[in-house]
Amino acid sequence: MTLVSTPARHDRFFQTMDALPVPHDLNDVQAVCETFGQAIVGLVVTS
Repeated sequence: MTLVSTPARHDRFFQTMDALPVPHDLNDVQAVCETFGQAIVGLVVTS
């Protein structure tokens, strides 16, 4: 598999998401997305 990840610090987005308690609070996820300039699109799977 090849993964190209941009912008800079994109790896920190995944590290921060991984550090969130499970199950994820959607407000926490939104805060992380805003911090790193990311957006999660599509269906949200809650179970």
